[in-house]
Amino acid sequence: MSNYLLGFILVGLVGTLSLDILIRKKHNIVFGIRLYKPVNNTHKWIENTLLIVFIFSVLIAALSLSYIAIYVLLFCFLTILMSIRTVMEYKKGIEEEKEYIISFVWAIGYSVIFIGSAFFMF
Repeated sequence: MSNYLLGFILVGLVGTLSLDILIRKKHNIVFGIRLYKPVNNTHKWIENTLLIVFIFSVLIAALSLSYIAIYVLLFCFLTILMSIRTVMEYKKGIEEEKEYIISFVWAIGYSVIFIGSAFFMF
């Protein structure tokens, strides 16, 4: 993997984490380390299906494509996952917790990393 790609990914993750911490402080969102709990059964079903598709696509990519393609797939998966979480938390979740704001921040951060890593791949 090129050093530029690794640096880009690292800067993207550190930037997103910094923004996450600032938004949590501003909106008084509790930071706790816990397992993620889906909003409802539909949400759980969508995330499990997405995970299975991701695992199969990584296996196929590992056999036929370069390792950089696996990073692109990873950040594509994380972008879609966090986007789904944002929508489900906003529509079906408890809006007073404002956890959907954090999911949105991570979705944007992962999408920037996904587009950047796709750029480095080509």
